[in-house]
Amino acid sequence: MEHQRQLVHISFPHTGPWGEEMTEKFVAHGESWLCGGRGLLWKVWTQNRYAGRVGATCLFDSNSAANEYLGNQLPKLRQLGLSTPHIERYNCV
Repeated sequence: MEHQRQLVHISFPHTGPWGEEMTEKFVAHGESWLCGGRGLLWKVWTQNRYAGRVGATCLFDSNSAANEYLGNQLPKLRQLGLSTPHIERYNCV
């Protein structure tokens, strides 16, 4: 169903920086993730220093909005050195 909400979790290997230093380094990109995206309902940033991973969990209003968002954002993340994403997608009922 096209209009079913879609939860997307994306994570990447990361060696640092962490915490506030990471926030400062990626603030410009983070703002584009928060502001740019049709159908983005909410987003939570994630970081796990012990597992060496960073990412985000996002809720979209439709499957097509999630596809569009990932299509726009993944190339930008690669430019920041965040490659080999692990992406999990879930339909929300």
